[in-house]
Amino acid sequence: VQSSAPLKKPASPQEVALYCIGLTRIGAFAEAEQRLKALSALKSTDVQFALGSLYIWTWEYKKALRPFRRYLAAKTLDDYARLVGRVNLLACMMTCGPTPEAFAYGNELLRELPPGQTSLLRANTLEIFAQGLQRQERFLEAEACLREAHDILRDSGSDFEILAKKWSLIIEMRSKKHVDESRWRALRQTCQSRGNFEIVREL
Repeated sequence: VQSSAPLKKPASPQEVALYCIGLTRIGAFAEAEQRLKALSALKSTDVQFALGSLYIWTWEYKKALRPFRRYLAAKTLDDYARLVGRVNLLACMMTCGPTPEAFAYGNELLRELPPGQTSLLRANTLEIFAQGLQRQERFLEAEACLREAHDILRDSGSDFEILAKKWSLIIEMRSKKHVDESRWRALRQTCQSRGNFEIVREL
């Protein structure tokens, strides 16, 4: 994509998208956005997904809605890729505001992700759903979603398991007005030891 010597042929949109995902992960957000926006008019699913992911990484969920919708409009996606895109779109919708449209979209997605199949995507969807429910102070429903997510993710050691634990603590704190501080410290230490600073930046 970038070379001190002239390239024999320009990088493909897929190659640029992959390069920009790498830029995003090291924090070079401005360069990644510049390169992806230059190609955003193309119907490349890789470019649209990379641009949507960039905006999630920079906490600009409203901006991420359009590229993920463009991604999902493609007729070339396989079933799993489409489900991944829909989970990301749900995260954007729920973060922008837990509207009836967002909950309806989430319920439809959960019906397409039955227990035992595509388990990680179901757990991720449940965690996103719980975020929206807790913002509406529907704590019992949120806790039920997170219990199922915990059952799926138990002992996986994944970032999604840590996120589910984080939201469980937030919901417990908001509903009961108290959480043992040692549990917060343990979660914060786990994230810091793994370099997952974004997960606990607001704690």
